[in-house]
Amino acid sequence: WRLAGSSALAHLEARRIFERCIEPLFALAWPEFERGEIDVQQPGLGWPERFRDDAFALILKLHEANITPQAFLEGARRGAASFYGRVAVELDAATLAAQHGRELELAGVLARLYQAFLNAVSAAGAQTAPALYAALAGRLAEDPALAQRHRCAYPLCVVDDAHACRERELTLLRLLYGEAMCGVTLAGVAAIENAAEAALTVHLAGAHRTPSRPTTTLYRAADAGDEARFVADEIARLAHERGIPLGEIAVAAREIRGTAAVASALAARDIPFQYLGSTSLFDDAIVLDVLSLAGAAWNPRDAVRMLRTLQVPPIALSDASLYRLCGPPPGPQAALFEELERGERGARRTERGARLARNVLEGLVDEQLSEGARTRVQTLRAALPRWRTWAEELDLDVLLARIADDSGMLAWIDRCPKALARHHRRQLTRLLAQARNFARTQPQAGIEGFLEEANDLAVRDLELPHDLPLELDAVALLAAEEMYGHEFEALFAVGAHARAFPRYYSPPSFYYSLRYGLIARENLEDGGEAQTAKFSWYSAKQRVAEKYYERERSLFAAVLARARSLLFVTAYGRATRALRNPEFLEELRAMHEDGVRDVTQRVQSTTARTLK
Repeated sequence: WRLAGSSALAHLEARRIFERCIEPLFALAWPEFERGEIDVQQPGLGWPERFRDDAFALILKLHEANITPQAFLEGARRGAASFYGRVAVELDAATLAAQHGRELELAGVLARLYQAFLNAVSAAGAQTAPALYAALAGRLAEDPALAQRHRCAYPLCVVDDAHACRERELTLLRLLYGEAMCGVTLAGVAAIENAAEAALTVHLAGAHRTPSRPTTTLYRAADAGDEARFVADEIARLAHERGIPLGEIAVAAREIRGTAAVASALAARDIPFQYLGSTSLFDDAIVLDVLSLAGAAWNPRDAVRMLRTLQVPPIALSDASLYRLCGPPPGPQAALFEELERGERGARRTERGARLARNVLEGLVDEQLSEGARTRVQTLRAALPRWRTWAEELDLDVLLARIADDSGMLAWIDRCPKALARHHRRQLTRLLAQARNFARTQPQAGIEGFLEEANDLAVRDLELPHDLPLELDAVALLAAEEMYGHEFEALFAVGAHARAFPRYYSPPSFYYSLRYGLIARENLEDGGEAQTAKFSWYSAKQRVAEKYYERERSLFAAVLARARSLLFVTAYGRATRALRNPEFLEELRAMHEDGVRDVTQRVQSTTARTLK
């Protein structure tokens, strides 16, 4: 978990560095633009955010493959020479020549970005994920006792999907278990290159996870709410009628956010649930409430945090009270006509935020509030200076815990239904752990730095791992890629429809091939296809979309294989024709296999009779 967490944070820091490196390109601030050496129109730059993400992903892949910026540029030139003039495409020579020139120009832009990124990483003393693995490998090589202690604690190691291991991961295994990898079992669906010579090789002809196939139930719901209600009702039935422990029941979606509706339905039925694996933390309501309380104490003039503070459950002011707190205090009559410059929305918003802070801190409109609202605002007013003093004296995690207690948040959580209270406490535990990690890595930042970090992570919707213990009496909610290493008596695979699982295939702005070099997607030439001829040719030749959906289908099959006895596959909405995007639930329906039952019509007809 620590390596996964460090790797995720290293990736985040690398991304922030790259975003700073690409800003001059987006601002057209490179001298080459002024001199006319680079065209301001570059393939993909019409959508800057997409270009930035795709360029960053490509540069990381190049870095992990030990391809330097110069080697990348030379490879792009060789690849262009091997394609243009040698591969037959139905396009006139002038258009091909123009696309050739733009491709080489784009390769130069990406190579420059790549070199700037490497220089910035080195100057910042930061670590990319490959550098993190290299540093860990260096520590193990310098101190063999570390590996010895690991082998004593974990004499056996099983690596699933070992065919997908990078060389750095195999190197780490050799350092931990020796060159022969004694005690290591590598399991994969393809040959594993550069691994140790195996003492025993077993070739499996089929799936052998369970002695018998699980009983499978299919259900297509009208919408996401209907699907969530069906799943929650079935979980309640399995627990009460069949006596299956909640810890033996899991709900899996392609992405963890796909389980949100099910989590709400479980909470409504007071069924305990827990998130496993990596999840986003800073989109949780309780976490944001605690951070808003701390932010209001540190900077009361932050109108956004102050507004949320006034709406946290222990305070919970009405809209009418918030309106009065944002209004002007009683005093001389305001001018009948505003000055022109005061009419701008930004100025009005700033003024409204300043009025809110003054009214909360100075009590200028207390008399306009109801008795209950006035009491709660006065309690907050007395607490804010105390919390700010704590912020200057206490560690981050201790500060947040004290504010959660002193504000009444913990007492409110204790009054929630048991399942929801458990979930809120787990999320607070994760928040405190995140605060400890932040304080350890950035001891000088303080609460203000942590609030800025939380804002950034919330905007990025970054999913971070956690090491909270597995609760044996709670339903597990997890993403498909987090299913490896788990098995459950009953498994619900939700969202098994196009756009959810599998996700739609969206090609990147460019590919890179050792043989064909850079392959840019967008065609900027007038009159012609939206994609370049090389991109269309390469996509068809390599079957990139088909391979993407094959990987999605393989992942879906791996999820289904984690059910021992009972398997439920659900989807919602009308099925597409599946001409390009597969419909996994419909594929299972079409097989008509024994032990598979479709309850869609039965459940929907029962619901219709109930409504009547």
